[in-house]
Amino acid sequence: MILDPADTTLHEARVRALFRDSFGHEAPLGWFDWKYQVQRGVSRQLLDSHGQLIAHYAGFPRRMIGLAQHLVEGSPEALDTVSEFEVLQIGDVMVAPRHRGVFGRRGSFAALARDFIDEHVGSQEPIANRSYRWIYGFPNDRHLKIGEYLGLYAPVASMHELVWPISPLQYRMSHEANPIRLVADRLLQDQTSFDAWSRKAVEALVKTRGVCTGRRNTLWWDQRFGGHDHYHLFGYAKKDSLIEKVDAWGSSLKGIFALRFHQRGAQRSAELLDMMADLDTWSETLRCAMHCAAEGGAHEMRCWTSRPAASFFETISELANVQTNIETLPFLLASGIWSAPSLHDQLWVMGGDTDFR
Repeated sequence: MILDPADTTLHEARVRALFRDSFGHEAPLGWFDWKYQVQRGVSRQLLDSHGQLIAHYAGFPRRMIGLAQHLVEGSPEALDTVSEFEVLQIGDVMVAPRHRGVFGRRGSFAALARDFIDEHVGSQEPIANRSYRWIYGFPNDRHLKIGEYLGLYAPVASMHELVWPISPLQYRMSHEANPIRLVADRLLQDQTSFDAWSRKAVEALVKTRGVCTGRRNTLWWDQRFGGHDHYHLFGYAKKDSLIEKVDAWGSSLKGIFALRFHQRGAQRSAELLDMMADLDTWSETLRCAMHCAAEGGAHEMRCWTSRPAASFFETISELANVQTNIETLPFLLASGIWSAPSLHDQLWVMGGDTDFR
């Protein structure tokens, strides 16, 4: 029995119970509203004969900016034309532990996943007049193998963790760095100016690196990082630039990044969740982020990225004259079976693009 219940109160209670059974702990407070109200998540659920939720499959809309080939199908534009379009990020794929053995191609879970993908993008080929261009997600090795077995997914990029060791003395404020602690309200005060800067920075990255990445406008930074004490949002400007007035954003802002600090015993680390910068200030913005991490007491800064972003960060680390190590993560970036060939090693994602950092 596959359904999409209209009763959101019962829906939330059932989904939270399945989350607890699937992952062994309670979903965070506010998790459901953030996922399914703020992010406009769409989902399908599978109930057993007793009305118990036994499987859940969801997707979350994300505006992407990429080149014409990243539309995957149906674009008459030149290949170097920058386009904006909407895709679905797959998440909250959960199956009750007692039902996990039923993964055949004709099984209930396969039908649930295939029906969901067919409804929104098409599982074996694009559907006409679809709302979303393609799907992507971050399956671990086991889930990817199930998706490949069911003919639904294919890998498009490896995922990596970059690690920058930090010496607090080394990253004291340099003469050119000027980090500004940001809050969402400040971005929203001059949304037009910030969005224009952000769009220009993202388009430059897309064109020069040939990648496709998420739109990073005011609304996205606010929804993703605003209102949470554990996320720290910073802007970067030249030392002689003072961003005291809202109308100075457009000319002074050179980069933006989000940090989260983690404490493990006596060790404190910073996680670089997202970063965007003018094309010629990426290395400076990276050093600024390391300075802010050091100011926060971190002995290292870590960052999850897909392979295209990892390669770029390795390059700018050399330009910034900072040491970086790279490790491979135990999960991949994947897309739908028919869209994967056009997206291979071209999706730029960071930890903030996932729904579990």
